[in-house]
Amino acid sequence: MNISKIIQESVRVGKGVERSCYVHKDYPGKVFKVSEEAESRQSQREIAYFKSLKRKKVPFTYLPDFYGSFRQDGKVVIIQQKIAGKGGNQKIGGMTFAKYIRDAPDAELLKQRYSELQNYIDELESYLTRFNILLTDVNPYNLVLISEGDKKKFYIVDGLGCTEFIPLSDFFPFLGRRKIKRYMARLRKKVEIYFLETAASLGVRKEKVS
Repeated sequence: MNISKIIQESVRVGKGVERSCYVHKDYPGKVFKVSEEAESRQSQREIAYFKSLKRKKVPFTYLPDFYGSFRQDGKVVIIQQKIAGKGGNQKIGGMTFAKYIRDAPDAELLKQRYSELQNYIDELESYLTRFNILLTDVNPYNLVLISEGDKKKFYIVDGLGCTEFIPLSDFFPFLGRRKIKRYMARLRKKVEIYFLETAASLGVRKEKVS
């Protein structure tokens, strides 16, 4: 597998501070996350964490599956499941929680979407707590929704791992649970802020959407 050739022949579907994401026609269902080796701290942390989850046989229910990694030509590459819905005009990467709220066209749909996201966050917290899956960041832009027919599914696509120098939250689940609870409270608060901002932009008073 030649990463330079893959990059040349691929479509770039995302770009962050440290890395870019590519899809290639010869590797359906996969995405290549590519970092320069000198700027690959996030990728290397994720690789170690994904390998740890695999060793523990943690189900990747709400995570894109991890197919491996390699280094080549001064680059660090992570290979993961491509997140895209089935049928219709599905975009690679789905729709972030933030965009799902902010694109609501009216107050009724805004309330419906807000309620949906609260349920999804409850599901996510239960999953993370059960398997002690840790986050480095919590952001509505790191969670994406995809449609599969008339059903929706969500994934957390970034911000996984443990940044502690001595990873006590990973070693001791009761510490992990505390951390997860704090992160989920922050996520709920951020989603609520987007909800209220969107309501204001629609010219709807708070009491009419609460």
